[in-house]
Amino acid sequence: MLCHYNCGKEGVFQFKNGCWCCSPRFDQCSEVIRRRVETRKAKGPWHSDQVKQRIGDSTRGRVLSDEWKQKISIAGKGRKLGPQSDDHKQKNSAAHLGKTPWNKGLTAETDERVAKYVTSQTGKPKNVGQIPWNKGLKKQESLEIISREDIAYADFKKYRNRVAVRTRKTYKQFKSIINPNDLPIGKCGVDGAHQVDHIITVREGFERGISIEDISAKENLQVIPWLDNNQKYDGKGLRKSYIKGNYEQQKTHLSHR
Repeated sequence: MLCHYNCGKEGVFQFKNGCWCCSPRFDQCSEVIRRRVETRKAKGPWHSDQVKQRIGDSTRGRVLSDEWKQKISIAGKGRKLGPQSDDHKQKNSAAHLGKTPWNKGLTAETDERVAKYVTSQTGKPKNVGQIPWNKGLKKQESLEIISREDIAYADFKKYRNRVAVRTRKTYKQFKSIINPNDLPIGKCGVDGAHQVDHIITVREGFERGISIEDISAKENLQVIPWLDNNQKYDGKGLRKSYIKGNYEQQKTHLSHR
């Protein structure tokens, strides 16, 4: 029995309608493939109106079951769309051909862009002629004074954390004074890295009741190599003598504040 689709091959599989085919799937027959290619070359890869009508009639009124919806959800979970093909990009480009973006030629910071957009939405511009109260002013963070009633003065961990936050702000504000040579700041073990060091230690500042503002002041900060910062204490927790001059000078300075 020859193939029903006129490919000239012997039929090896019989469908339910009684037709024989050279393959278990009719769309794998060489003659069917040839016809499909020729049809697409002539009419394009789109369905004919008759085929569209048949597809619409077959799916009209059909409701997916909850089990089928669950299968679809599981199958699509975690899937990511791959990069667009050149054909897809060309179609998107053709779809927007001739359209001018609403912000063409405008920067993100222009008042003209905002006024034009608001006018298109509401019909009238918004805040015309108004000048913001902080126009031209640079944002500045105030170094607020922490009250002595704060629990940080009774808890070393809280005291140390407050000092760390205030030290970062002080270093950022007075970097040119604390680190005039612009030495690189880094972690321990990094070759050439330096660290911001407190001349009067945080532990001593807590024990002596020195305020967080004073212990984090620029006068109490210096930049030293990370290895020196790591080895600056002896086995008894006392600072070594290589910064003794700075230590005595700063100790006297803070005692008079």
